Amino acid sequence: MRGFSIFILALMVLSCNSSTEENTPKSTKRKQPTQADQQQVQNSMNIYGKVYDAGALNVLNKDCSFNKDCDCCHDELIINIDKTINFISYCEGDIHLMSGFIQKRGELYELVFDGYSTTKTSGNETLEYQVSIFTKKVFATDCNGKIQFLFVEEETSYYAIESGNSYTEAVNEWKRLNAL
Repeated sequence: MRGFSIFILALMVLSCNSSTEENTPKSTKRKQPTQADQQQVQNSMNIYGKVYDAGALNVLNKDCSFNKDCDCCHDELIINIDKTINFISYCEGDIHLMSGFIQKRGELYELVFDGYSTTKTSGNETLEYQVSIFTKKVFATDCNGKIQFLFVEEETSYYAIESGNSYTEAVNEWKRLNAL
């Protein structure tokens, strides 16, 4: 009887270990969407007239939201109905503004920034910079029912995910920031 009890105990320990291994993630890296996933999302989504939170992979939560409790880790991308874009980067003491337009190129979207960058400092100073026009290529996928853009040419993984924030409020905030 004692041998049978030891056998049952060993069986329970082994079964607990195997189920733990199955439930433990093998990697913390986000799964890259397949081409079929990407095409399905692109065919069914309307990306315009929406606000997207943006940030790097290290501040992206599993629920497709961003941790906004750190400095310079929260950006906002507004894609307007007329295909223009507004980009706001929030850093402690500074807010950086850029604009441009979005266009579809095959399976990818291109965010084309117009070459002007404005920084609003905590001292109410406005600094304007002229930089080269630049393009960021992104592809669209689904992230828990939200539209997600993955920037494909970045050294670190960078994402923009549909936020659900009010488009009208975001546009008004953009106008207010530009008027300062």
